[in-house]
Amino acid sequence: MTEGEQPPEMWSGAPEKWIGEPVRVRHWIGDKRSRVEGTLQGVGDYGITVVRGEETRFFPWQAVLEIAPRSD
Repeated sequence: MTEGEQPPEMWSGAPEKWIGEPVRVRHWIGDKRSRVEGTLQGVGDYGITVVRGEETRFFPWQAVLEIAPRSD
C-alpha cells in the first residue's frame, strides 16, 4: 500500500472489534507464508499490531493474508 491508501475493504470494521482479543494472523514473510497467534493490540491505516508474550509485532496491510479471531 502507498501512503494514504486504506486497507482492503474486507478488513473494514472487523479488526477494530477484536482489539484486546486473541487472533490468528496469516501473513507473508519474504516470499513465504507464516502464521502468528497473539492479542490484537491495534489497527491502523498502515497495518495491525499483535502482542505475543513479551513480543510486539507490526504487520503492514500488504503482508496480511488473513486475520481471524482465535478460538481455543
